[in-house]
Amino acid sequence: MTTASSWPRLHITDTLDDALTTIETQLLHRSRLLDEQALTDPEKQQQPKAAEAEVLPPIVLIAQTPAAARVKAVLAAGASRQVFGVLLGEWHPGVTIEVAPDGQTTLISGQPTEPLPPHLPVLEPTTAIQTLTTLREAQTGEPPATTSPAGPATVIALHAGVWI
Repeated sequence: MTTASSWPRLHITDTLDDALTTIETQLLHRSRLLDEQALTDPEKQQQPKAAEAEVLPPIVLIAQTPAAARVKAVLAAGASRQVFGVLLGEWHPGVTIEVAPDGQTTLISGQPTEPLPPHLPVLEPTTAIQTLTTLREAQTGEPPATTSPAGPATVIALHAGVWI
């Protein structure tokens, strides 16, 4: 696993198996912390009472839709520990929605447990890169490297499988 551009909270792994192993490790860590604090709800842990208490940020797995068994198990285990999945492609065990370049959503398959919003916020690739650069600088205090996209990016419709 590597940390992208010295951004400690963004991790890129070489394989999906590596990503799932990382998430499983984080799930064990989170379970131990919550157990030590006699908590079951990570939301309550977000406001630590002691200065040395560790805050647990959400974990989001973003990946092409894989074979379901291990991913489904990890996401099910992580559901109460702020672990979420955005899977690109159709996700047969859950809900699949299509997000158009303008943000309009369409239900492709599955039964959502909550109403599907008619639109989701979307960013053009250049704006997304600028936003992530700003967030990275705000978190790390390091100025961004001067990079620019090689050329205009093509915006394509997104099929996102969301496990709920």
